Amino acid sequence: MTELMAEVSQDFESTIMELLVFAGSARSSALMALQQARAGDFTGSAEHMAESKQAVKQAHRIQTQLIGMDEGCGKTGHHPDHRTRAGSLDERHGHSGSGR
Repeated sequence: MTELMAEVSQDFESTIMELLVFAGSARSSALMALQQARAGDFTGSAEHMAESKQAVKQAHRIQTQLIGMDEGCGKTGHHPDHRTRAGSLDERHGHSGSGR
């Protein structure tokens, strides 16, 4: 039973790290889009926003998996903050963070 618990814990941690990578990527892409828009490169800005939206979608998918894995233990509370920050940057750029 201990081996199973260790495996589940490792899977949970790997999934958390994957979420953080996608959330960070979403934020970075949104920041690049803002920089390019300020510089007048609206085509490049739109491309980075599309990348950001895809990363947000992946982060949301993983967050949903984590909530299922968490089973009400409260371990996933911090991670939505990263996704929310990326969505906020998306909104500042004039797009909906929901991918619509």
